[in-house]
Amino acid sequence: MPDSNLVGVVATHDPVLPRIETPAGPIEVRRLVGVDAAELDRIETWSVLSFVEELRTINPLLLSPIQRGSAMDYPPFAERLAPSYNSLEVRFGFRG
Repeated sequence: MPDSNLVGVVATHDPVLPRIETPAGPIEVRRLVGVDAAELDRIETWSVLSFVEELRTINPLLLSPIQRGSAMDYPPFAERLAPSYNSLEVRFGFRG
């Protein structure tokens, strides 16, 4: 098994397969997206839905190769998530 930094999974709407209506009811396919520790930390301190929306801007198909790098290591992505990332002032109202 190859080494991987992925430590968690997020389930979201599949970006390729739309919801379809069938006689038995609707079918909606989910995409499982692997996340690493830094991404998981951001998800836990922010929002799963917002994180996935931002991730789609750099990975529209939400692919998760097992050996992929962290999206948090991509400066434009990390900068968009940075305003409240690890900020005590935003998370808890503390001022330094």
